[in-house]
Amino acid sequence: MVATLFALAWAGCGVALAFLYLPDLQSVLKQGQAGIPAMIGLAGFVLAPIIFFYVHGLSDVGRRRRCA
Repeated sequence: MVATLFALAWAGCGVALAFLYLPDLQSVLKQGQAGIPAMIGLAGFVLAPIIFFYVHGLSDVGRRRRCA
């Protein structure tokens, strides 16, 4: 549950930043093939912590079960 809250907060901040920098992002997309690596990097910057929240949360669940 905590991981979901952190993931939603992180995703919300990512969406807010995307709207703030929308003109810059659109100019990167207009570059064609050259803008694709930048967009992949930005997507990874937003999605990697969300994945980390869930993986770390799942590993803690297993650890708590072994301790109980």
